Amino acid sequence: MLNALLIIFVIAKILGFITWSWWIVLSPLLIQVSIGLLSLVFYGVANFRIMSLFKKLKKEL
Repeated sequence: MLNALLIIFVIAKILGFITWSWWIVLSPLLIQVSIGLLSLVFYGVANFRIMSLFKKLKKEL
């Protein structure tokens, strides 16, 4: 969905139908990238916490 919107925005910008800034035109791409980066950060934090809990449990056993 966002890819189609990105293509439409870029074509409209190149053809001169819209005079928006390129930041607004590329916002669908930026949204996808930011969601991907946030997902990686959350995964990393969760993985670190789970691994530290496993290490703590392993020491107790």
